[in-house]
Amino acid sequence: MAVTQAQLDKTVVKAPFSGVLGLRMISPGAYVSPTTAISTLQQVDKVKIDFNVPELYTELIKKGATVTIQTNGNSPKRKATIVATDPQINATTRNLRVRAVFEGGIIEPGTFVKVLLDEKSGRNTILVPTNTIIPDATAKKLIIVKDGKGAMVSVKTGYRGAGTVEITKGIKPGDSIVVTGVLFVRPNQPVKVRSVKKLSDLIKQQQQEQ
Repeated sequence: MAVTQAQLDKTVVKAPFSGVLGLRMISPGAYVSPTTAISTLQQVDKVKIDFNVPELYTELIKKGATVTIQTNGNSPKRKATIVATDPQINATTRNLRVRAVFEGGIIEPGTFVKVLLDEKSGRNTILVPTNTIIPDATAKKLIIVKDGKGAMVSVKTGYRGAGTVEITKGIKPGDSIVVTGVLFVRPNQPVKVRSVKKLSDLIKQQQQEQ
């Protein structure tokens, strides 16, 4: 009786976790074996999100910390919790592989998401467009407008974003930076300002062009 009951138990397929079944891959009456794929099972209420973080931002990655995710430009921003990371940075790409888990909502497995890191250090950050940076043999420089003349200052850069770079030293809030015509400006020479734009306006313009 025990052998017969064991054989009967094998006729029932039990899922190891709850989820949503996909399309059926067999027909009724077909003979199945342990290697036969019957269907797919997806756990949609607890989705793992794998993403890569550049080496420069690894200090923001800690187990238990939260990141902001967004499936597309119009979707609401949601929180996911970091559960694990690779023990080392990839020697080729200089990226760290991170895994986060999104709970409390439904995201279809396989969906691409945008991951936003939360900087909570409380520091004030100065961002400038990347095309304003003039690389030099020994330093990086910016051209600012002071008293109607162009002045070249050495700066130190920090985090880089999409079209922007952080300036940690060299300029202060309120300085006017030359964005276009950088190569035509000479130190201590008069500069004619055609228009003044905010960084937020330049970022929106770059996003529209892309």
